[in-house]
Amino acid sequence: MGYIKNLRIIGFKRFTDFYISLNENTNIFVGDNEAGKSTIIEAIDILVNKTYENFDKYILGELFNSNAVAKFKTNPSFENLPRIVISGEFELKNTDRYSKDYYGINWYGSDKITSKYGILFECQVENDMKVDVADIIRKKIIPFEYYTLKWDTFKNEPYNKLKKALSFVPIDASNNNSFNSVDFYSKRLFLKKHEEKMTIVKTDFRTFLDESFSNLKLELLEGSKKFGLNHKKLILENIVGILDDEILIENRGKGLEKMIKTDLSIESKSENDVIAIEEPENHLSHTNLRKMIHNIQTKCADKQLIITTHNSLIVSGLSLKNVIWISENTKKTLDNLEPDDSDYFMKLENDNLLRFILANKVILVEGATEQLIVPYLFEMENSSEKRALESEGIDVISCNGLSYKRYLKIADILNKKVAVMTDNDGSDDKISEIVTYNNSNTTSKIFTPSSIEEHTWEVSLKKENELLIDELVKIQPNAKYKINGIELEDKKLAFMLLNKVDVSMQLINSQKKISIPNYLKELFKWIKE
Repeated sequence: MGYIKNLRIIGFKRFTDFYISLNENTNIFVGDNEAGKSTIIEAIDILVNKTYENFDKYILGELFNSNAVAKFKTNPSFENLPRIVISGEFELKNTDRYSKDYYGINWYGSDKITSKYGILFECQVENDMKVDVADIIRKKIIPFEYYTLKWDTFKNEPYNKLKKALSFVPIDASNNNSFNSVDFYSKRLFLKKHEEKMTIVKTDFRTFLDESFSNLKLELLEGSKKFGLNHKKLILENIVGILDDEILIENRGKGLEKMIKTDLSIESKSENDVIAIEEPENHLSHTNLRKMIHNIQTKCADKQLIITTHNSLIVSGLSLKNVIWISENTKKTLDNLEPDDSDYFMKLENDNLLRFILANKVILVEGATEQLIVPYLFEMENSSEKRALESEGIDVISCNGLSYKRYLKIADILNKKVAVMTDNDGSDDKISEIVTYNNSNTTSKIFTPSSIEEHTWEVSLKKENELLIDELVKIQPNAKYKINGIELEDKKLAFMLLNKVDVSMQLINSQKKISIPNYLKELFKWIKE
């Protein structure tokens, strides 16, 4: 199987100069909207499938990098004209069909010694046009009609799509101009089912059409002329569709269309080497999404797969080690994650995982109680500056107990600033372990009360807000509140521990001033820095 080893993208859409190496099998692109995930797929499509080859060149105005255009407008010169370069290195075997046509030293930034397999796309105004465009440039106008779009192999020969050494199929059910796999699927299945008698079927079809057309008894034209059928336009397999309960499958909805496109592409072993699926979660139910993930896992061993997604199930289901985080002309991977941690998230359907990867900064908390009240306390602490978590680019994410340690491993790889709010569980050893961790880490810190008497968040909160808690928390005089089978002397604390979420909501809804425990103040100060 051939696959794309790496790409260099220069001057194309949001990328000024971007380099990405790809996994041989599965690649999961994640990132904020407009981070460039789809742009990478489009760049591959341009490189391999020569999209825009026959388009009006004014389309380039939508493709050039905005910074390159701004640079030209500020200082109009031939040297500052925007240009696009896409260089893709392939992994091929010298025995692969047409592979020798792609092997050479004509790669971007070549040392003129090392040979590689691949294609180089360049979109620019050639030097011999410098005089011709001089007057246009002086007017700060980009001379689109003078641009040349050129595809060459690394052997420095023109790239011929009919001699592909590697095929690429982009799948996007929301885009009607994308690869029409539903029609292709219908055509292919029809030909396969009737392969042995196709000549007879086609002859009978044409005969039937001719007879049916004659039976219409249309008015004759002048002389010997009359209307007839153009059989060049009537190719049987091109008009065949598949009905499901008398409804064409493409009219069943985008979800089914995407399922068919994906299934067809991953099953076409000899035809599609590289497949890109944009946001497969769109139009699919949870059950069908899980089914698609299973199909991908079991059938894509011999293909290179590129997926863009905003869905945690896909990220964890196809392994965190395959994640590539795209952000501002850079990319980061999680391929150094330990298998045990990757397997943990793979088995855990965790909607918070992708939020964690995409967030700028994160406060990890242990449960729903802290997730509710921390944003409220942060805003209260910063009320004079009118700063909320959102304005600081901070997300509060709840994890389960000690699973925060697994999140911290991801944070370390991504160099992400993460603060952990956790209980010390009344353990001096845990406090000591946290101090040791904080002393050896700069991008992530763990915050907990320094005293074992404040073994949990509710104890710290109550200690700082005795009067407010007395006012808000109402208990029955003779009620017994047991924690782990033990009745606490402090009934209000016991009530708080048994009704964590409700008490947090009471505190928030009261809109009363809350005294924030010192360790949480320290957390807020550090995460803002």
